[in-house]
Amino acid sequence: MTGVLVRRAGELDVPALTQIRNDAHAMKVAHGDYAWGKEGDGFSERPP
Repeated sequence: MTGVLVRRAGELDVPALTQIRNDAHAMKVAHGDYAWGKEGDGFSERPP
């Protein structure tokens, strides 16, 4: 069994986290689940 390292996400993690969220959103939309919004409502790396 391997260990797991848990750490707080930082600024350098934003691109990966954005991709994970947008991929999950696309999967939900592909299955007709619009709980997180409709297609095209993805997050971006730009600050609000």
